[in-house]
Amino acid sequence: MREAGTGAIPVAGLLVDLDADRDVTLETRPDLAGEGHRMGEVSAWGNQVKGGKIIYFRNFRPGGRPALRGPVAELNGHHAIVFDEDELVNSAEDALDHLTTGSGFTWAAVIAGHRQFPTRAPYKDVNAFFGNLKNGPEFEGVWAGFDDDNAVSMNPRNSRSFGTWNRDNPKLTGPRLEEGRFHVVAGRLGAGRGAVMAELFVDQPTAVDRAPFEVVPEADPSKLAIGQEREALDHPGKEAFNGEIARMLIWERPLSDPELASVIRHLKSRYGVGD
Repeated sequence: MREAGTGAIPVAGLLVDLDADRDVTLETRPDLAGEGHRMGEVSAWGNQVKGGKIIYFRNFRPGGRPALRGPVAELNGHHAIVFDEDELVNSAEDALDHLTTGSGFTWAAVIAGHRQFPTRAPYKDVNAFFGNLKNGPEFEGVWAGFDDDNAVSMNPRNSRSFGTWNRDNPKLTGPRLEEGRFHVVAGRLGAGRGAVMAELFVDQPTAVDRAPFEVVPEADPSKLAIGQEREALDHPGKEAFNGEIARMLIWERPLSDPELASVIRHLKSRYGVGD
C-alpha cells in the first residue's frame, strides 16, 4: 500500500500516479511566483509509478503548457496543476490500450473545474481532462471531462461506431460541480469481454451514474493526454478542460468496492476536499 498511515492506495495494477507535489518540470516564470499563485509553466509531469512504460506526460507546444500553483490552502497545502485549454501527453503509444479492451480500469482524480469555454470547442459539452488521442476512424478508448455547465462525465468508446455518445460510446454524467471547488472524481470499468459495467463516482463510493459497455478486444486506442483528449495534437486547445488537477491515478483493473472506498476516503482526507 502507498502513503501508509494517512490512508490506503493499492499498488496492485497501479499504472499512473501523477502528483502535483512531485516531479513537475517547470519552465520558470518568476513573475508568477508566490503562495497560492502560479509558479511556472509545466513542460512535464512525472509518473510516480516507476519501472513501466509510462514515465512522463509532456507538453509539445509552448502555447499549451499548464501552470503549477501552490501551496494551495484549500488543498491542505498541496499543489495543483492549472489547465487553461492546455495538455500533457503520454508518449507511450500502446501502454494503456488494454484498459478498454479487457483488463478494465479504475481512475481517480483530485480535481476542480473552472469556467468552461464551449464556444472554443467543436462539440457541445466536450471539455476533457483526460482521454485517448485520435486513432480513428472511431476514436476508441476512454475520456472524462466536464459539460459546458461543469457537470462531470465519463465516456468509454469501443470502436464499433462513431458518435459523440451512443450505445457503443455511453456517456456517464454526474452532478454539476461548483467552479473552483475540489472534489474526488473516479471512474471504473469492469474486466472481461462482452458487456461490462462502467461507473462514475463523485466524493463517495456509490456510483452517481452507471451504464453497460460492450468491450471489443480488437479496438486500438491511442496514447493518452491529460488536460485534453484525442485531438490534443491535431487541433490543440479544442475539446479541452479549464480547471486544476492535484492528483491523477489510473489502475489497469477495476478496484473492488472496499478498495475504491479506501482510495476515495484517503484522497478526501489527504487533500481536505469533497462534500
